[in-house]
Amino acid sequence: MQSEKLFEEVHKDWKKKKLFIFGELLEKLDCSIITVRRRLKEWNVISSYNKNGRYYTLSDIAEFDDKGLWFYKDIGFSKSGNLTQTITHLVSTSTAGLFGKDISDLLHFNSYSILAKVIRKSPLIREKMFGRFIYFSDNKDIYSRQVHERKKFNEHQSVNILSDTVGILALVEFILNPESDLSEINESLNSRGISTTEIQLHKFFDYHSILKKTLTFQQS
Repeated sequence: MQSEKLFEEVHKDWKKKKLFIFGELLEKLDCSIITVRRRLKEWNVISSYNKNGRYYTLSDIAEFDDKGLWFYKDIGFSKSGNLTQTITHLVSTSTAGLFGKDISDLLHFNSYSILAKVIRKSPLIREKMFGRFIYFSDNKDIYSRQVHERKKFNEHQSVNILSDTVGILALVEFILNPESDLSEINESLNSRGISTTEIQLHKFFDYHSILKKTLTFQQS
């Protein structure tokens, strides 16, 4: 039976090293698997959500961000638990649901195939919106709120943001007709089959700091 002193030494060493894998702990403590697992529970140890959960750290070592995530190099840890639990938490606490890429970016996860398999095991709701799959909470009230916010966000984006191509055409129109106001530029673009609004043009020129005083804009 191992002395308490050895356990204290390993615990102290852990503070410096930050991470251990189970095999290393088993070797250092030189005791049964049951004893090691019991000690891990006493030390409030957490396992990584990636790398097959093989890395362990102490809960007071991890410096979690506002999403409840902490990364040490390419190894990720989560307050929520394993990968499925973490994804479920991130989606459920999001304002408007999350696309697969959003989840991947948050978790620093590069394998979309593995991520898709994990998500399918979760209780989340998957729907196709705007040509892409998006994930929402399975809680009825949260789901309704997230869908509402996502649709509102998409409407705002479609109304107020010009594509790069249309933005270039609008800029060319302005350069060729510098004395024209926004309504005239908008009318000229529309007459050529280019769909824009004065609001979009105003935001585009303003964003790129090229909105001149000569360009008048009356917002209704």
